[in-house]
Amino acid sequence: MGAENILHEKLRNADSLLQLGKYIEADKIYREAAALDLGNSEALAGLLYLKRQSAIDNGDAAGTTYWNLIWQTSKSELFGVDWLEYILGDVAHNEIIDQKYSTISKNMIIVDSSLNKDKLPYYAQAYGMGCRIVLFHLSDESYSENCEAYKYCNLVVRGYWSFRYENNRKVITIPIGYRNGFANSSSAPPVARKHVWSFAGDVKKSTRGAMLEAMRRFAPGFEHLTRGFTTNGYYLGDALPSEDYRRLMDESIFVPCPTGWVNLDSFRVWEALEAGCVPIVERRGSFDYFKCLLGEHPLPTLSDWSECDALLGHNPEEWERLRQTCQTWWASYKPRVRQLVGSVFHQAATWR
Repeated sequence: MGAENILHEKLRNADSLLQLGKYIEADKIYREAAALDLGNSEALAGLLYLKRQSAIDNGDAAGTTYWNLIWQTSKSELFGVDWLEYILGDVAHNEIIDQKYSTISKNMIIVDSSLNKDKLPYYAQAYGMGCRIVLFHLSDESYSENCEAYKYCNLVVRGYWSFRYENNRKVITIPIGYRNGFANSSSAPPVARKHVWSFAGDVKKSTRGAMLEAMRRFAPGFEHLTRGFTTNGYYLGDALPSEDYRRLMDESIFVPCPTGWVNLDSFRVWEALEAGCVPIVERRGSFDYFKCLLGEHPLPTLSDWSECDALLGHNPEEWERLRQTCQTWWASYKPRVRQLVGSVFHQAATWR
């Protein structure tokens, strides 16, 4: 029997023993396989899993009622901190600012972005130590990041829906949420909605020119067009301050939400809902992103901005009914997302 066949046979036997719960025997054969082929990924994955089970059985990950929320990305530079804190509102946790991939604890909620292979050793180490790991992945707008770290996590909560994780039971996709300071205050008095629609932002992206041409047929509207971002990712000085932007939405019925640079999703969608507006969202042909993410929803959806007239009509009473429908739907959807995430954490005692 050739060396490759021997290796394959050992890995098959070790996998069988592992699944039968014969950990000592499986460990021995995985080590033999690793010696035959240094760096063999299957053998190393098996040994790492066994190391994790040993750590769990020895009590290294005991206790699941309290979590450390570990920031591995800059909290001050993230748009959606308020949304994340709302989602985690039912989960007891202690906050740690790390950003050096040095903090490891028994029960970890890791907030991370821009995943790449250089971050894998941190997740693998925590996994091998028997830690329970929940990753909040706050980027991947263009689906180009290295998400191998997911395999070391008990749960991943990510924005940006992807078919890759549609049937993955340990990956939950939620809306990317609203920017900081945008959360609705139930005590705030209602504001007269004097704009049929409004848009504030960079008009040079993708379908935004067509959007403006279509929306200008609905009066009165309001536009505040900007030059976008600088090369280092910061807004240029012509952007509306957050308070003014929120006030503009409070005064609007519709908020058109054309695609950004690459993704159909954007903070604008969820900010519009938070302000009680009707976001108008896009789909691409038969790919209805927001239906994939949300299931059935009341948001008006179009594949071309020329469909606005037929989609929205010109009846102010119908507009207001739609606005109230979206507002009511969002008010019930948000706590369901929070409860879903919280319920998964409450099952953590069963995680291996």
